[in-house]
Amino acid sequence: MNTGSVYLGPVAVAWTKANSRGNLVAKFRQKDIEAIVSAPSATLTLTGVTKAQETFSGTDTIQVREDQGK
Repeated sequence: MNTGSVYLGPVAVAWTKANSRGNLVAKFRQKDIEAIVSAPSATLTLTGVTKAQETFSGTDTIQVREDQGK
């Protein structure tokens, strides 16, 4: 996979790795994600390009809770 091509919406990935099963693990900066979501929910799309130059994407809707100051 071309790690520089991985985005969650407009947010670029901070780092990636493969887990023990060979699945993609992608880490994004929390402050960057917080800037693009708001309660009560957000629909996010992960996109990227494989080493074979094939695009991939996946979309899901997540629950977003208000910060309780904890």
